[in-house]
Amino acid sequence: MEKTLPTKYSELLRLAVSCLVRVEKDENYEITMRTYHSVAPESGRTNVCFAGCVMAKYFNVNRHKDWGPSYFLHPIEGQLIFLDKIREYECPTIFRKDDAMYEIRQKMSKLNQLSYEKNPRVFKNNMLKLANIIEEQEK
Repeated sequence: MEKTLPTKYSELLRLAVSCLVRVEKDENYEITMRTYHSVAPESGRTNVCFAGCVMAKYFNVNRHKDWGPSYFLHPIEGQLIFLDKIREYECPTIFRKDDAMYEIRQKMSKLNQLSYEKNPRVFKNNMLKLANIIEEQEK
């Protein structure tokens, strides 16, 4: 049976932050938010984005190969795309209730929306704050 990701988006975000922290400590990887999981021949390191960190550390994909969401079956593909969108502070519709999505987007707009490249610490804290915001709507 293929490994699955958490079905709750709040748990998925927390898992992704955990994977990101693990990648930061691994000299074989470089965090480059513009690519999912791609080998950089010149450095020998593997470039990964937020979703790519999950591919690398949760799914343990081969670091010497290129990977993207389309290499995974549904619903994992969609969950990885969600992580790619949320890292840019875009919140795809994850709930059918308009008021829940409005609440998430309102609270998200109040965050200091710094990218990982500008401030890794703030980015990781924001992703954990977003997990808490989303969790309120999952109840």
